[in-house]
Amino acid sequence: MKIINKIILFGQFGPAFLAFARICTAKGIAPYLLEVTDKKTNCRRYSSCLAGGASIHPKYIGCQEGIDSINNYIEHIEAQALIAQDDIIILWLGKNLLRLPAHCKFLAPPADKLEPLLSKKTQLGLAERAELRVLPTWYISNMDEGKLIPEDSYPICLRPAQSGAISPSFKAMVCKTPAQLFAFTSSLHFLGPPIIVQSFKLLPNLVVHGVRSEDGSILSLKTFLVPRKFEGLSLTLEPITLHDDFLNQCIIFANLANCIGPFHLDFLFSKEKKEAYFLEVNIRLGGTTDKVLRLNFNEPSLTLAAYGLTGPKETTDIANSCKRVVNKRAVLKHMLYSLRNNVSELDYPQLSNTNHFFTSLKDFLFTSDSVFDWHDIKGTTWYHFKI
Repeated sequence: MKIINKIILFGQFGPAFLAFARICTAKGIAPYLLEVTDKKTNCRRYSSCLAGGASIHPKYIGCQEGIDSINNYIEHIEAQALIAQDDIIILWLGKNLLRLPAHCKFLAPPADKLEPLLSKKTQLGLAERAELRVLPTWYISNMDEGKLIPEDSYPICLRPAQSGAISPSFKAMVCKTPAQLFAFTSSLHFLGPPIIVQSFKLLPNLVVHGVRSEDGSILSLKTFLVPRKFEGLSLTLEPITLHDDFLNQCIIFANLANCIGPFHLDFLFSKEKKEAYFLEVNIRLGGTTDKVLRLNFNEPSLTLAAYGLTGPKETTDIANSCKRVVNKRAVLKHMLYSLRNNVSELDYPQLSNTNHFFTSLKDFLFTSDSVFDWHDIKGTTWYHFKI
């Protein structure tokens, strides 16, 4: 393992980078934030773990001026590693790897391996090759193709196959009838890759977090249940044990996809049938990185190890007895939405607004928060209160 002393976190600062910065600090690695923003910023207010920071204007992302700015900051602080969280930024940097300083390791898969995986259609094909279960699926490139979907397949869920493929953009949409599908697709402009259409199942999600090294070894793989969802995203998270056959299929998928570094696979999960239906994979830090850290999956430390890096200090996994974890800011938002009758079909489970509110209130009061840390009160208060 190569010992490093400084790393740059490049992009928007949020829970995943906050978790990464805290682990780096514990390992004796100074994390610096290079924030993408058009506003004046004071990076140190985000966390007491940040050693410093700078900003880069969004207009420079994707052009040579941006590469020059990154190089200047790498040289200025003498950083030995660089990590990003946004797919578009990761791909851009990967394609310009030879323009970055050789002494600064970019923690991401090669661009030619990553780019095909930005298509969910490609991901679904790999899932089938790995013999993972996939929901009945159709692809539509215009509103007329929606007529080919059998009526007995409704309700259905629509997702763009790729970022930037549809205007206006959307994450997911449930249509209960062909008329609803036609009305929705009529309002869209198709810019290339199709929309993925799948049977809609009212089920909890399952997230499989893993880290794969540059030599192809799986450093760790763990499964987590999402018993509550809000706006289609994880609201609560808890560990779950599944059979080895399923985990082996996930490993086969990771090998087929050439995942390097952190990755997480999202599924819908039937607890009664013990069956998981593949949705997508992200090969980067993600929205549950901070949550799984509190459940003893040290993704930041494993990510460094995947690229042959470590810090000058020996650390062990963060001891935590959490059986369930939430992001309390998201829980509070869910409570407000339930009071305003603003919950959606993508929320799970489907409850009355009153039950939504009191279930979230219980989580807010009694479930461990993924962001709170006594050693970094500044980071906790910044995220929850933006102060």
